[in-house]
Amino acid sequence: MTRSAPERLLYLSPSPLSSFAQRPHHFVHWFHHRYNAPVLWIDPGPSRLPRPSDWPRFVKQLQRSAAKLTGVKPVAALGPAWRHEAWLQHAQAQVVPLEPYALGRHINQILWHKLLQRTDRFVDAQTVLVMGKPCALSLALAKRYSQNHCIFDAMDHMPGFCTGASRQWMLQAEAQLAQQAHTIWASSHALALSHAGHAEKVSLVLNALTEPPKQTSANAAKAKQSPVLGYLGVIDRWFDWKRVIDLARSHSNAQVRLIGPMHSAPPGPLPSNVQCLAPVPQHNVYQAMAQFDVGLIPFELNDVTRYVDPVKYYEYRALGLPVLSTQFGEMAHRSALDGVYFWEHLESGGLQLDTLIGSRSSQSSTQLYCEQNNWQQRFDAIAHTLDNRG
Repeated sequence: MTRSAPERLLYLSPSPLSSFAQRPHHFVHWFHHRYNAPVLWIDPGPSRLPRPSDWPRFVKQLQRSAAKLTGVKPVAALGPAWRHEAWLQHAQAQVVPLEPYALGRHINQILWHKLLQRTDRFVDAQTVLVMGKPCALSLALAKRYSQNHCIFDAMDHMPGFCTGASRQWMLQAEAQLAQQAHTIWASSHALALSHAGHAEKVSLVLNALTEPPKQTSANAAKAKQSPVLGYLGVIDRWFDWKRVIDLARSHSNAQVRLIGPMHSAPPGPLPSNVQCLAPVPQHNVYQAMAQFDVGLIPFELNDVTRYVDPVKYYEYRALGLPVLSTQFGEMAHRSALDGVYFWEHLESGGLQLDTLIGSRSSQSSTQLYCEQNNWQQRFDAIAHTLDNRG
């Protein structure tokens, strides 16, 4: 059996190209630079049925579209700076949000006609397929190019985001994609275990970090009276608002700063020392975090978070920040040796906030952590699994 390095990448992403940088963005950027290869990024569209909570996002999309038509200057994009470079092609699948039903999948197959013509022009014998989302389109592409090496990058337990018919379809699609793929990457131990039926082709590929700019000081936030307990990331239904509110009330001398898109509203009025700020693009992430004294990860334990290895953990540690987290997913396996302290210990009085703030890592240990846990190191370690088999 011969093996050859890939020369092209067809990447189906669970996150839009225009969103703030996540694992898909970091992988695609690494791939291009390692292989000097062109990439076709596909946003597959929704794979579940609509739900009421989608309306605020839909309204925002309409507002952005209206702004473009009227010439209003758009809000700064969160997507990576390289999204318009010549090596990257971007395609958006046209779909009706009825994929869980056979009729919806049939309609979407008709709507994909032009997209599949485009993928036919792009894919050659040395193209690797990486599917970051189980869905009808990823299954169709894996089948259409069955001679190409196909990787399922399992970043989340996707059925956990769904209910009813949507969940049943996602369970089916996930099982089929795991079967069709030649290799499975699992971003957490729990996800690797969930694919134990294909253990021979599963590799554990934890998340990682983008190294902070050289000028970012690890002690940039020290000369102030009120410590900043900060969170940077999406605020969604797994966000534990109660714990955050209780934290703010019990430490009124501290400022709780929440930065990111808010898809789950707080249950009521927030304490005066809680500040909610707009999301920032990737190149400003560390500048925003530099004002933190503690990095927060207040997630509830549910069918989504029990499989998660949060990227924000690595980014907090890239600045040497101590991390206050609830016990979920990959975080439950970490400890003070990893810079992680648990919310329950602070609430019970077994941990004091001053002690937590004082546990910031030294500059040398932080630098070593960055060198060992950056995206290049992470993906270099499994680059061999990208090789085409002939």
